[in-house]
Amino acid sequence: MEKQSVKRSPNSAAGKLPLTTDYSKSLYEMIEAGKYDIKNNSIISKNFPIPENFLNLYVIAICKLFYFYENYNSEEMKAEIKKSGYQVANLFEILAFGKIYPNLQRTFPIIGLGTIWRDPSSSLYVPGLTNKQSRRCLDLFTLKGIWPSNCRFLGVKYQNE
Repeated sequence: MEKQSVKRSPNSAAGKLPLTTDYSKSLYEMIEAGKYDIKNNSIISKNFPIPENFLNLYVIAICKLFYFYENYNSEEMKAEIKKSGYQVANLFEILAFGKIYPNLQRTFPIIGLGTIWRDPSSSLYVPGLTNKQSRRCLDLFTLKGIWPSNCRFLGVKYQNE
């Protein structure tokens, strides 16, 4: 019997969705606007400054949620998102997405691979939205190994691209 190969291509969990990110707001204001029930205490402006190229801008984008039907690693997912013409979302875009589409995170974790934080022990983390005991959660996810297939990854395409 011949083995069949599985094509590893990204899928969209939803169509193209509009996304606006107001970088004139502080990280604290963005988190408060999202009304998260639980927040990881390491998500503070000292650890996650607003990117200089976005300071005080109001950015309009189109976004998509990407996923695979199988497990995969972060580099594979980043490459597939970029191949589709999108950029991986940063923390601030994740926050804007959670504010605009608050119930999607109740269905599956939504990860932003565009912001990486190194904690004091040198472990790497990325921000994401998830659901814990029916509560909306803004959390950090370890950036190593293979992601489970239930995760979705936010990709953004800026209006001028």
